[in-house]
Amino acid sequence: MNCPSISGIPIHFSDSTAGEVFTATSDDSGSYSIELIPGMYDVIAGHADRSQYAKRITIRQSETLTLDLFISPPTG
Repeated sequence: MNCPSISGIPIHFSDSTAGEVFTATSDDSGSYSIELIPGMYDVIAGHADRSQYAKRITIRQSETLTLDLFISPPTG
């Protein structure tokens, strides 16, 4: 059985107040890291052929946040 790759999955952080989108990409272990300024972000992760992960988060000053993403395998 082939498992879907967890490498190269885009994770977009959209700051609608500033009108900017920041993107991180998962590595071979599925990990990612990004530095963001404090604010509210809409997080969308995954490819179009997968059920995407979506959540709204708030980042506070000097906060480190761990966000585990659960993305469905490709459909079809």
